[in-house]
Amino acid sequence: MKGDCVTLTRLDMVQEKELRWPLLQESWDDLAEVDAFWGILAERGKKRYHRGRWTYGEFFERGRLCAVRLVQAMWELGLPVKRRRALEFGCGVGRLARHLASMFDQCVAVDISAVMINRARTLNESVPNVEFEQIEPAWLASCSESFDLITSLLVLQHQPSRDAIAFYIRHFVRLLVPGGLLVFQLAGHLPWWRRIQIRRRLYWLLRQLHFRPDGLYRRSLYPISMRGESPDWVRELLDKEGARTLRVQPESGLGRSSGSYWYFVSR
Repeated sequence: MKGDCVTLTRLDMVQEKELRWPLLQESWDDLAEVDAFWGILAERGKKRYHRGRWTYGEFFERGRLCAVRLVQAMWELGLPVKRRRALEFGCGVGRLARHLASMFDQCVAVDISAVMINRARTLNESVPNVEFEQIEPAWLASCSESFDLITSLLVLQHQPSRDAIAFYIRHFVRLLVPGGLLVFQLAGHLPWWRRIQIRRRLYWLLRQLHFRPDGLYRRSLYPISMRGESPDWVRELLDKEGARTLRVQPESGLGRSSGSYWYFVSR
């Protein structure tokens, strides 16, 4: 995979700065160290450092159910036409990638966090034909590969800006083969009190004062940002990139205060 990626251009380096890669990498490494399962799948009823934390079985069962939902959509849409190569962007510890590997000749699963990738390799060492890789800045912009299926769930909503989200979506479309399927998830409108993100701001203030991540985590402080974009904006962006929006499906996994959507896209 690495051999197919060209040298970064100056434009790529500008984009790297806009993506705030080092901060995001540190954020996800912190979460992976203290509680990787909750960092990936923060859900009501699952408490940090208390009873009700994700067990191994529960967590990976949710990955299986996610794969079942994806397979049903693939069957209904009749896509992708071929099942040669799949890409999961933002794979975490591999809860979905392990299932994609059983459906495609090859699955490439990438993540910004080295800690997440190391754990994914350990937890999925018995799964064949899946390749877990930590990606470098602007990997999507420099990659020349193509994929029959591209998935990115619970990832884009944590990007620092609208421009960053658009950057990733554009490259997802570029790397998708004709007759392929792109599936990504993104939060919609967020209420004002979630956009302020006091906990995240306080987390980074205290981290600069050398407080440990696990101590901050126990106090319900965490480093990840959250943003949302309207389905109308997403559709307009996809139209400009020459992609076809096949389906926009509401998803209630982010709680009552904010809607989330799955987007099914082809070329």
